[in-house]
Amino acid sequence: MENHLQHLPGRSEPFTMIAVQGGRFDMGGESWNTDSLPVHPVEVDEFWMGNTRSPRRCGLP
Repeated sequence: MENHLQHLPGRSEPFTMIAVQGGRFDMGGESWNTDSLPVHPVEVDEFWMGNTRSPRRCGLP
């Protein structure tokens, strides 16, 4: 997987998509948020993430 430029219909300029490597990590916490108990292993597939900031409400009515 490599970074790439994403072209969208109706936009004149593409934006950069950053390749994020998948992997395994421990998710959760034992002291700061009881909703995250118990700590447990999680595996995430590789994915792309946009390199452009967007407003928090981007696309919401």
